Amino acid sequence: METARRVFVVGHNKTGTQSIHKFFLDNGHAGVHWDKRRLAEAMASNHDRGRPLLEGYERYTVFSDMESVAWGSYGAFSEEFVPPPGRLIHAYRWFALLDAQYPGSLFVYNVRPVEDWIESRLAHAQGRYAEAYRAILAWRSGEERFSLEDLKAHWRGECHEHERLLHEHFAGSPRFLEVDIMSPDAGERLAAFCERHGLAIRSRTLPHVGVRVPAPAPEQAGP
Repeated sequence: METARRVFVVGHNKTGTQSIHKFFLDNGHAGVHWDKRRLAEAMASNHDRGRPLLEGYERYTVFSDMESVAWGSYGAFSEEFVPPPGRLIHAYRWFALLDAQYPGSLFVYNVRPVEDWIESRLAHAQGRYAEAYRAILAWRSGEERFSLEDLKAHWRGECHEHERLLHEHFAGSPRFLEVDIMSPDAGERLAAFCERHGLAIRSRTLPHVGVRVPAPAPEQAGP
């Protein structure tokens, strides 16, 4: 039996992964989002054992938020205590391997303005996510004074490097879509992309789920 075409959402967390996940669910496509960090951890385990990355998740066709970040009691989102060196898995960055193992798949690179994305990450889970990430990088670098400003600079660098590698790998590929989740036509662009590749679409609206939208700047008083 032929497996349905898979879709991988390869933008960072806090760039509308939940919104895109719901978009596909609303359109009748079986998706998995984060799965309380189990998705990324299963992919990492499969990777280490030389197994197909999606082993254990074969019933799904859309994959998003393939990440696991945990340090101590921060970021684990469970009763688990994660000792040093912590856990930092970004399975969505294995897009080249996913492309090789699951030929013909579609890749959606979801983006938003970088500084807004950073502020959203800092606020995620009341700051526990950022503290877990900062602690892991401090341990890895041996720099105890690794600060939130250092973390922000690290995230900017990671964002630019991930984008560079994506554009390099998928240059000219019709199976790759980059979409700004804050754009008014994001849902329409995503729907059209899916339809070009034979995926049924019945709702062309991209819902905004879990997206922290920056407050508008106050209006300036007139002269």
